[in-house]
Amino acid sequence: MLHIWARRSELVHILLKALREHGFFYVINHGISPETIQSQFDLAQATFDSVPQEEKKKYEAQPAETGSFRGYKIKDAGLNQAEWYNLDLHDIYPPESHPSILRPHLKEVEEFLKTVHHTVLKRVTALISLALELPEQFLWTQFDREAEPERDCLKYTMYHPMTSAVSKSCDGIFLQGHTDTNHITTLFSQPIAGLQVLMPDKRWKWVKHRDNAIIMNVGDQLAFQSGGIFRAAMHRVVQPPEDQVHQRRLGLFHFSRAFPGISLQPIKESPLVQREGNLIFPSEQEAPTTDGWEAARLRSYGRVELIRGEEYDVSFVDGIEVRWYN
Repeated sequence: MLHIWARRSELVHILLKALREHGFFYVINHGISPETIQSQFDLAQATFDSVPQEEKKKYEAQPAETGSFRGYKIKDAGLNQAEWYNLDLHDIYPPESHPSILRPHLKEVEEFLKTVHHTVLKRVTALISLALELPEQFLWTQFDREAEPERDCLKYTMYHPMTSAVSKSCDGIFLQGHTDTNHITTLFSQPIAGLQVLMPDKRWKWVKHRDNAIIMNVGDQLAFQSGGIFRAAMHRVVQPPEDQVHQRRLGLFHFSRAFPGISLQPIKESPLVQREGNLIFPSEQEAPTTDGWEAARLRSYGRVELIRGEEYDVSFVDGIEVRWYN
């Protein structure tokens, strides 16, 4: 757990251990008020509960056609008991691109995303840069530049209770074990359990709720740039434990997305990467870029046939192995 006001050298040591072992860590005393966070949870719930199905369909995401997850993924009558709504900071406007319930609150959403960006992400990237034995501003320049809009993404999710038949057919798994495509993901802790992380010993461990804490995890892009030293967090969403199984689970996520065109080749300026990193890609020309990797993963969404395995399934995205756990 990180206390972002504690002594920096201690934090770097704690963070480096978490980044190496499982790619997950908590942040406390982060500077965002509980009231601000609760306001976003309230808005998230309204986005699902106060929008008719017909209106949701008007704003349904079309990733294969548009190259974006912006909009709704709608809950269906079958196995899929989850729904979400995505919006991107760099193209949050015009208001008409969102359901009517969100339009009066877009400025609030924009300010919330910017607060997470400048209050949490900036400090965490400084610590990660120091863990890489780099100047503390090194990674920050990938996310924040003068006169360029930030590219962060906000996601609201709702997991609805499964019937016993649905639970049996999907083994109680809402979202298969996966890694995130971006650099760093932020999840605002809430009391309904469901998130699990795969530990080094191959056991799934519940991510516990901590009041007013932020949960952050490493995505593919930071793992690539670290030469594999940092572990892209393998995580999944399952049914809550028995005492919570009939409750809905509401999620609030922030996805940090770096500027386009940045190479995901291991960072050669990092002494740590030079000593311990692996050459993941044969050359800089063959390494994907930040936006290239996201686009490739998105193109493969629901379209790539999985190679079945006993422990996990595999797909290949631009020749790179992507694992999927149950």
